[in-house]
Amino acid sequence: MIDQIANEIILSSLLLHTNSVARIAENLGYQPILIMNALYAGERDSKFTYVKKKDIINLSEGIETSHLMITSGLRESQDQIETFITNQNRLQTDLTIEELHAFIPNLPEFHLKLAISSSRELATYEISDPKDKKSVYTFVTLKINEARKFGQKQFDATKPSTFAKHAKGKK
Repeated sequence: MIDQIANEIILSSLLLHTNSVARIAENLGYQPILIMNALYAGERDSKFTYVKKKDIINLSEGIETSHLMITSGLRESQDQIETFITNQNRLQTDLTIEELHAFIPNLPEFHLKLAISSSRELATYEISDPKDKKSVYTFVTLKINEARKFGQKQFDATKPSTFAKHAKGKK
């Protein structure tokens, strides 16, 4: 498990665009002892260096993130998300991260983003609201359907997505 947490530290660093151990640990939510052990394991395996005085990590060159194993809990969440998005894509639908999070509210949003970013099956893309260019939405889809941008339909339709209504408990 410690080696997988070390991998999640790497993925979190990339996702958050930070090398601050405090910020990464806060988002991962593991007990401090697990984070410390994972830092030492990552350093032992030459995945990164841990600079204790500055409380930062420096990722090693050439780390292939698609081969990093993650914890079983995160992998289970990832499997469920991949299955759900596969079923939504069959209906030619993509969901925003916020809509997807409504279906799994017990999973912290950062863990949702980590599960998506470390998936070999999932991709994200952004669409600006044509009526409000400042509003940008991140959609989740299967990598094989990324170019199809099913999420665009939400801006073409006049009513909210059926999935968003169900996620909020409405029928």
